[in-house]
Amino acid sequence: MKIPLIYDEKDPKWILLCKILNIFDDRETEQELSKEGLTPLKRSVNILKIVMVALFFDSDVSYVISEFNRNKRLKKQLAVDDVFTAEQAYEFLSRHSEKYWHEFTIKQP
Repeated sequence: MKIPLIYDEKDPKWILLCKILNIFDDRETEQELSKEGLTPLKRSVNILKIVMVALFFDSDVSYVISEFNRNKRLKKQLAVDDVFTAEQAYEFLSRHSEKYWHEFTIKQP
C-alpha cells in the first residue's frame, strides 16, 4: 500500500520540496525552459513539478498524478493548476533522452 501525499507546511521534507519547486516558478527558469523548447510552458512546469514530487517521495509519476487529482489542497500548495494523465507526462518526458534531462538539470546559468 502506498502512503498518501499529505501536505504539511511544518514538515521539513515538505518545506525543502516547496523551496525546490519554487525554482520552477522563477522567471529565469521559465525563460530557460522556453529556450530549450519545452512548450507549452505552463504544462511543462507542471509536469516537471510532478516528476520532482515523484522523485522526492520515491513514487511513480502515475501515483503522484492520482494524488494530485484526489487532493485539491496539494495542487494549490504546490501551485500545480493543470493535472493530466500519466501517459501525457510520460510522452512529454520521452521527447528527450535521459542524457538530455541529465544535462538540463545540471546546466549552470
